Amino acid sequence: MKPQDSSEKAALDRIKVFLQMENERYLQSQPNVHKLLKAFMRAILDAKPENVGVFAYEFFRQSPEELASNVNCE
Repeated sequence: MKPQDSSEKAALDRIKVFLQMENERYLQSQPNVHKLLKAFMRAILDAKPENVGVFAYEFFRQSPEELASNVNCE
């Protein structure tokens, strides 16, 4: 859905900024999420998989112990 006028666009821009700020606050308050995403990105860059979706599925279906090991080996 496209905004019809500049006031609608401005309202959508404010919502976007608000959501980005909320997301940033959440990520800053959850250091384990940051560590997990960092470990995932490192694994992708190391493996350079052809199919990132399949790789992500395999990465995140590891046991909690395996995930913790990957996250803590920075």
